[in-house]
Amino acid sequence: IGLRFDFANVSINGKDYGLYYLEERYEKRLIENNGFREGIIFKINDDGLNIYGMKKISEVKSLSNQLNTLRRLVNSFLTDKIEANKLFDLKKFASLCVVSDIMGQKHAILRDNVRFYFNPITNLIEPIGREWGYLKKGVLSKLRKSNDNITSLTIQSPDQRVMHDTKLKKDKVLKKLIDSFQFEEQYIHEAKILSNEAYLDSIININQDQIDLLLNKIHKHNPFYIFPLGVIHDNQEYIRNIIHTSLPDINVFYNQADENVITLDVENLLDLPIEIQYCTYNSQKIIFPSKRILLKSKHKASVNIQKINMNHDGKID
Repeated sequence: IGLRFDFANVSINGKDYGLYYLEERYEKRLIENNGFREGIIFKINDDGLNIYGMKKISEVKSLSNQLNTLRRLVNSFLTDKIEANKLFDLKKFASLCVVSDIMGQKHAILRDNVRFYFNPITNLIEPIGREWGYLKKGVLSKLRKSNDNITSLTIQSPDQRVMHDTKLKKDKVLKKLIDSFQFEEQYIHEAKILSNEAYLDSIININQDQIDLLLNKIHKHNPFYIFPLGVIHDNQEYIRNIIHTSLPDINVFYNQADENVITLDVENLLDLPIEIQYCTYNSQKIIFPSKRILLKSKHKASVNIQKINMNHDGKID
């Protein structure tokens, strides 16, 4: 869900206050403009949900029922009764986080800034991204140290150099979402798409006329502003290099084995989760696990791999 926005020169009683950012607010027209059915828009506070348009919701039975469902699901998630995919639209949250990472900051996904929409069709919460900060090459350059890239992936360990990263990882609600395997897997899937330089450039080309109109308004206020596309491309490249790691940095130690199960002690040294898809013995015998084995980043675990025999054609018996 995207907000309509614009830039406007503001003058009050003849005094020029410069260029202001104009942003759509949170009500029915925002949802309808994005092609969705009217639903609950809210913010998550430390003491609960801050609901927009509460007066109307209390007067419309369908909206009141939606609110009751929303509150029940949120409570179930926070008390570990349901998993993240039963409350959040993981694909859309992952896309929001990847875009924020490509922008080199976490400001847009902090709970104080993001707003939420409860989709009455899917019964899932969707994010309304906003407060993206701004892209200015000089500001980003000051934050960089030598050749380090200040971008970090939302699913990586907190990086003190990335603005608001540590604050995001301490948020009890968003951290619970971000730390789920389901979100991490969806994030990597979306990152593979959105970190493609050609994909981003195609979006810019399609919207070039609108971008030029906005840049013209900026240039009247700051004629030296240059849209830092190169910085965005650098951040995309950093993300690509992370998610396309060809050699997983893991330690694996034999623990024990019986007739059907092999137990291994595995340490994941990466900043990303890994999936163990198979094991090999003496570079010949291939052993496939009977179910998915996932291991979080910087985590140690003993994993049991049930032996599945292979026939002479290389197929599972």
